[in-house]
Amino acid sequence: MLFSTKTPSCLTKSSYFWSGARPWKKTPASTTFYFRTSHGSILGEYAGAVSSLKYLMLPGAGGTTEGQWEMNGTTFMAEYFYITDHLGNNRVSVKNNGGTPLVTGKTDYYPYGSVSREC
Repeated sequence: MLFSTKTPSCLTKSSYFWSGARPWKKTPASTTFYFRTSHGSILGEYAGAVSSLKYLMLPGAGGTTEGQWEMNGTTFMAEYFYITDHLGNNRVSVKNNGGTPLVTGKTDYYPYGSVSREC
């Protein structure tokens, strides 16, 4: 399917698979392509006028994401890792800060899944 959304400043075109996953998005400035796993999770994204890799997800067991590398052209800018609980919820986000782990986010949950604390 092809959808178009028009705003006063730009026209955005998107395509969707039968599953609802979006393989690409096009604006007047750039085209973005989404690469997905067999489970449908986003694995990476190419974007920009020259189609450079923006980020790359590190897939884990059961279709969860274990980490992410952010890119700037051909250079890795940041490296993140996600520590999850047995249900697959992200509990802690850690950034590689020059070889030293830096906690960038922490989430606690109530027994039935709603967020109790996020910092």
